Amino acid sequence: MKLKSKYLLGCCISVLICFLTFFGFLLFSSRVAGYYVGNSENEFWYKGQHYTKQDIQYKRETRLGKPVYEVDKRKHFDLWHLGGDVYTVNGDPNREYLYIYNGDYGYGYVRDGVIIPQSGIVTAVFIKHHEKSEDQSYIEMFKKITSLNGDFVEIKTNNFAYSESIYFAYNSCPVAIHELGRVIYDNENYYYVKKENFNNANNIFEGKAALIKEQNIINFINEFPLSLTPHR
Repeated sequence: MKLKSKYLLGCCISVLICFLTFFGFLLFSSRVAGYYVGNSENEFWYKGQHYTKQDIQYKRETRLGKPVYEVDKRKHFDLWHLGGDVYTVNGDPNREYLYIYNGDYGYGYVRDGVIIPQSGIVTAVFIKHHEKSEDQSYIEMFKKITSLNGDFVEIKTNNFAYSESIYFAYNSCPVAIHELGRVIYDNENYYYVKKENFNNANNIFEGKAALIKEQNIINFINEFPLSLTPHR
């Protein structure tokens, strides 16, 4: 009888501990600054604002050379996620855009109601893993590259290198979503390839490309860190 009573008491204590742990977890989770919605990372609540994951180009905000973030590492989480660091975006004092890095990969998020311009005055260019330049001479050169319309040729090669995608930001928006194309090099000529024509399936580039003839553009490509990556 005593053993049965002890067993029941132990079960009750275990249930109580589980309940208190779960209740405390929910209470803590409701008080943290940010958390995901549901069992995916497509939606994120942060300080009372709803954000949606989007493939945006951004530059993380830095202060004294270190990234600025508002939530300490792995402090935002819910029942499904451990989360990561929430970074602010350079040039965005209103926190319309966020970048979340969980240690393995990162995603950009846009606050509800915020529209990213995809036309207008080009005020920045993004390339090479979120590297941003607001230098007007760079912007003008990239505008020349992405506006090449003559001498389109059909090429097919398995011996080429290509740059990261070129993105434009418009009207002083701190992020970009408008992908234009890439520069490729076949060990003989440089070409500009529009986004819709870039296809390197099976390690072969086959498609329509604009031959770059202007020496000043070629010199710029050689000087600017485009990071031409050999195909794999």
